[in-house]
Formats: sequence, structure tokens, C-alpha cells
Amino acid sequence: MNTNFFLHLFIRAGLDRESLLKVAENNNLEKTWKELPSDKKAAIDEGTEAKLLEKEKITLLSIHDTGYPELLKHIYLPPPLLYVRGTLIADEPKVAVVGTRKASPYGLEVTKTLVSKLSPMLTIVSGLAYGIDTEAHKAALGAGGKTIAVLGSGIDQKSIFPQINVQLAEEIIAKGGALISEYPPGAPGLSHHFPERNRIISGLSLGTIITEAPIKSGAMITARLALEQNREVFAMPGPVFNPRSEGPLRLIQQGAHLILSGEDVFEILGLAKPEMEVKKFANLNANELKLISLVKESPKKLDEIIQILNIPTHEALTLVTMLEIKGVLKDIGQKTYRVL
Repeated sequence: MNTNFFLHLFIRAGLDRESLLKVAENNNLEKTWKELPSDKKAAIDEGTEAKLLEKEKITLLSIHDTGYPELLKHIYLPPPLLYVRGTLIADEPKVAVVGTRKASPYGLEVTKTLVSKLSPMLTIVSGLAYGIDTEAHKAALGAGGKTIAVLGSGIDQKSIFPQINVQLAEEIIAKGGALISEYPPGAPGLSHHFPERNRIISGLSLGTIITEAPIKSGAMITARLALEQNREVFAMPGPVFNPRSEGPLRLIQQGAHLILSGEDVFEILGLAKPEMEVKKFANLNANELKLISLVKESPKKLDEIIQILNIPTHEALTLVTMLEIKGVLKDIGQKTYRVL
């Protein structure tokens, strides 16, 4: 049995995330599994578990795998193991689009229009819930783009929540996207799972867009988590007397990016046209360009930059600070940098 399968068994045995992260660092998971008290694993049949994963075509992706999304590694309590159906490409740029389950015609329309514009360049991440999430997934697929649904339940067909979106979930997979969850097959969509999964939605993404949501909503939790993860937060304004516009309007009041179109998102994320990108890097010196070339491949920690470029710590700190001031580099948390 491989490492990831053992992690799955530990999840079945009821280990919490912090314990699981510690277990994931262990080089001898088989021994650790055998040492686990028998009452914790009595009801777990390894053969049955393996057959279930195979039947549902579920891939196990651990935090130490090369295919694990880099941005997600740097959030508080990242999922030690992801359950994946479909295709999850780690280094594809992603943006989250979330909102209320009780969407208005206005909210659905602005979500569709915005996502249709974003989809050619960005993978759309959302939660497969009713309302705005469903519209975001459908709009991405309708525009020929890819989308990822992060579930608060298992990703096997019987566990997908809400069940009314099973067909949409299968279409997401068929068109090159993915369903992902930190919960094993058979896990129901319990109420406390959804705030927990929201950190994954924002954690996968360069930024989170709220198109329509009341003040007290899961979408606003996702926005707060994005801020805590040092990611961008975008909000679409709506009618001031509509309670479902209060969330985005409050976010704008608190400093979120007010956006009116997909172009606004591209500009803020630094996803400019090629000629604009050339202009952005035109005034950088040789050392700065070398660092940018390194970090463009994927986000890098300061220690990695120092090691790969073989430069002293003080020189690396000066470089990243100057590039942040010039607006071409961003610290996404824990001294990990990406190009804007």
C-alpha cells in the first residue's frame, strides 16, 4: 500500500487534520498504522476501501505530492490529503467565484457575464452549491473553460451534495475539470463541513470574487478566509436596498477590489496581455529578472530563492522587497512569493 492510501485509512480511523499532518511527515506509515489502537481500525477493511476508490475513480493526492497545488500548501491547516475525481492541474491560475444560494436574476446574470469573460484565462473554483456557485460552474463550462468544484461531502456519486447537481458534477469532470474534497467517500454534507471546505476554495485561488451574498453567508466566510490567506478579494456591486448585495458592498467598504468586468480582475491579478507584461518588466535589472524568471514557474519560498539563486539572505530580502514595491511580486503568506 502506498503512503496516500495509508493517509486515507487514518482519515477513516477518525484522525483530525493536525494529527494527520503530523502522520503525513512520517516515513513509515505502515508501522504507524499497525501501532494504531485496534478499536480505531476494527471496522475498516483495507480491501473494501481500495475497491471503493477504484470504483469511483477517485485519486488520492497528498500534500507531499508534486501535483498538490502550491498555493494550497501555504494556508492554515492545509488538507493533508485531497480526494480528486477528474483533472486537477496544480499550476493552472485559478480564481474563486462564490455567492448566495438564493441568487437573484441580477446575481445570476452578473456571475454568468463575469465568468464567461474570465474562463479563457482562469480556472473557475466554486462549491457546487445552489445559486451563484452553480451558475459559476455552468458559465465556465458554457464558455469552454474548466472549473473545479470543492465539496463539503464525499465526491462519490451517492455523496455529492447537493444531489441535484450530480449531472453538473459529471459534466465538470468530462470537460477537463475536477471534483475535490478533504472528506472520504460516503461522507455526508454536514453543516460544519462547508465553512471548513471554504478555506480550500480560497486557498486554491489567486483571489476570491463575491458576486452576490448577504452579510451572514458562507461566501462572506470565504472572503474572510481569502484575506487571512493574503489573497485578493473582489466584489461586484449591486442594488443598495437588496439584502443579497450587502455582502459585496460591505467588502468594498472595507477595502475589497470593486470590479465591474473581467478586465478588472485580469489587471489586478497581473494577468495582462503579452505586450503589457513586457512593459511591466522593462525597468528591472538583471538580478530582478532572474528572480522573476524563477518565481514565474511557480510560487517560491524565500529559502528556495536563496538556495536556487545561491545568494545571501540579505540580498534576497532586498530583491523581493524592491520587486514588491515595483508591484511585480507578492508575498502570498509565510514568505512565499508569486509574480503579479
